[in-house]
Amino acid sequence: MFAASLLAGGCGAKGLTLEDLARREDVRIESSFSADQCECQCGQLICWDFTCTGPSCSRADEYELRVKHGATSGRSECLDELDEVTVQLVAAGAEPLAPHFVSNACGTLDLTWRMQPGRFDPASPHRVEISDGSANWTIEDPFLAHALTIVAPASATTSEPAVPRLVHPGEPLIVAVSPPVTAPTLSATIERTFAGTAPTSALASAMLDDGRIAIAIPPDTAVGLYEIRLGLGIALAADACRGPDACDAVGASVLWDVSVQLP
Repeated sequence: MFAASLLAGGCGAKGLTLEDLARREDVRIESSFSADQCECQCGQLICWDFTCTGPSCSRADEYELRVKHGATSGRSECLDELDEVTVQLVAAGAEPLAPHFVSNACGTLDLTWRMQPGRFDPASPHRVEISDGSANWTIEDPFLAHALTIVAPASATTSEPAVPRLVHPGEPLIVAVSPPVTAPTLSATIERTFAGTAPTSALASAMLDDGRIAIAIPPDTAVGLYEIRLGLGIALAADACRGPDACDAVGASVLWDVSVQLP
């Protein structure tokens, strides 16, 4: 048995089915990834990768899928409780894998796969299958990673470590996304480095027709060192999110050290 049968968490009355949830417009699946965590033999999370040196520790990656389908009241009364479901992660060339950790609290189903690095390649085709007696849901490639790379201006394309990217006030940063995405949610910010309580400011950003991202550097940006962050929220297309109303894949984010200089 590779699929896990997951029971609702003790709320009494029979819960909702996947068929029920498929008719609603407030059901969303969110995916996330945490790299190289460390686990003690007893199963307790005790440290991050830099202290994973003892014989009782093992490095592992965590892939989490969260099904958000309801809410709880202030008295912790269960509302919209999800009934029994079966879940498996199916990857190309591998046996289906049940989640290692399951939390089926009221209104949210959390599924976590904990794997040694190299066991699962999120760049390869994969899917999560969720089923009960009423319906079968399929989420394609929810853990696919996306790389964000500065491709213009040329002065900002260096990849040498500890070397800030050189940009000029009013000159946009052009960022390529691989694999390409369509209509992501963009978030870009700039923050002065070593400036104490200097605020973080939002930067205008937009998708270009060729699938790249343009980040606007304001023309009044002062000369100096900055950190620019770019984040992407990635929603799966309808043909990759079969069952729930909407699915979010693992988002992408990156931080660049930049040096703003006059032309």
